[in-house]
Amino acid sequence: MTAPIARDANKVPAVVNEAADGKKAVPTELVIKRADDTTFEQISQNNPLPTVQTGSYVRLSTEPKPTKSDGVKDGNDLLLVDTGQVFVFYKDVWREI
Repeated sequence: MTAPIARDANKVPAVVNEAADGKKAVPTELVIKRADDTTFEQISQNNPLPTVQTGSYVRLSTEPKPTKSDGVKDGNDLLLVDTGQVFVFYKDVWREI
């Protein structure tokens, strides 16, 4: 089932998709800011996101965050897939970025 949702601050309409179990998804577009700070560039196959993987963890927000006993080291990253939050482990603490 799809249904229109309110327009964003730029008056752009969006559509939310709902699964049979009631979970909802909003389409998003990943962009990066240009080095000269003038605009954003869309991420695509021809313009991949520049990343360095230091030891990724992916979890749901309802699951416990990995700890040092799980092998977490400074610089490791964590993505919460249900909220989209990203964290970096720095000085023994998960810090949201």
